[in-house]
Amino acid sequence: MKIYIGEDSPIEQKLLEAVLLGVPDVHFFGDGLSLYRAVFQEPPNLVITDILMPGLQGLALCKLVRGHQRLRSVPILCISSITEGDVAERALAAGADAFLAKPLEVPRFEAIVTELLERSLLT
Repeated sequence: MKIYIGEDSPIEQKLLEAVLLGVPDVHFFGDGLSLYRAVFQEPPNLVITDILMPGLQGLALCKLVRGHQRLRSVPILCISSITEGDVAERALAAGADAFLAKPLEVPRFEAIVTELLERSLLT
């Protein structure tokens, strides 16, 4: 299973890496454009992206991925430290399958990642 993660914070990358220790193929991208290029070239089983990313923000990435027929089934989990307003609704409207606020609650994060990976194996 392959997971691509868009996260520009080295600290957050280390935390995500520790939580996903059992997943053999995890790739980190420090900007949204690099993440999008990788998704387009070799679609993963799951994309996890921060909403606030340099180069290409997470919501724009969701819209671009959902705009390609062959990428539409790739699950996307948006994460963000933004908690005010309707950020979760905007993420879902942009094409994310799920949204989690930072700091991440590890059990909830693991449950959503498991669910999305299982869904990706069915498509």
